[in-house]
Amino acid sequence: MSTEMKTGLVLSGGGAVGAYQAGVVKALAECGTQISMVSGASIGAFNGAIIAASPDLSEAAVRLEALWDHLGNNQVLSVNRLVYFSLLKKLFQAMNLCQIPGRAGALLTTLLRHISTINGFDNLMAQPLLSDEPLTALMDHYLDTDALADGLPLYVSLYPTEGGMQDIIDCIRAELGVGTTKNAVFQHIQSLPRGQQKEALLASAALPLLFRPREVQGTMFGDGGMGGWRNMQGNTPVTPLVDAGCNMVIVTHLSDGSLWDRQAFPDTTILEIRPRKRLK
Repeated sequence: MSTEMKTGLVLSGGGAVGAYQAGVVKALAECGTQISMVSGASIGAFNGAIIAASPDLSEAAVRLEALWDHLGNNQVLSVNRLVYFSLLKKLFQAMNLCQIPGRAGALLTTLLRHISTINGFDNLMAQPLLSDEPLTALMDHYLDTDALADGLPLYVSLYPTEGGMQDIIDCIRAELGVGTTKNAVFQHIQSLPRGQQKEALLASAALPLLFRPREVQGTMFGDGGMGGWRNMQGNTPVTPLVDAGCNMVIVTHLSDGSLWDRQAFPDTTILEIRPRKRLK
């Protein structure tokens, strides 16, 4: 008995290099690929929304190309998550906080406790470094919310935030191998009320301290790519597509190296697409 092929497309997060995904979608369209559903993290969630709201992949490629041509070097999307957390990690290392790996977690906690006593620190950390108004304006211009509601099923990853500084501390601990981050939550966008759909898309791209977190159905969420840091559970949201019945998944990575392991999905055909060299 034949099984119907159901193909999902995963769009990983990665800041400004999300333009790479526009090229991938164009190539898939030229190959005649048929997509049943989409998932995305961070900027991949935004790209995924454009795809889900388009009548087909060919039109999605045209819209994504127009979007990224417009963005160019726009500062709103110039933050690369990998570089962002790498710099923070190097900062802690330069301060000799990681000389003894087994104590790194305790030292980071101590640091947080001490800097939190600085006058006005809490208020400072509560303010995002960048405004998300330009991104919101771009979404209003390029995303057809009516078409999205009736379009391909779209899932985005969201990270239940503990506050910007704590989220950063957790990510650094995970990067150093002395801790981990919570798993991301996968949200089916079309299941949300219209007014919450854009909030969820903005939440998925809300890097801690840079952009403010967003409230979705009573919970504050930030950048979904932070979830399950060690195995890229949030940044490569394959799980919701497999759970929704996809037996083939096309995964678009935005880096030439990834901790994500396809062996975690032994019953699913996985096709990975990644750049040959590091994107800038």
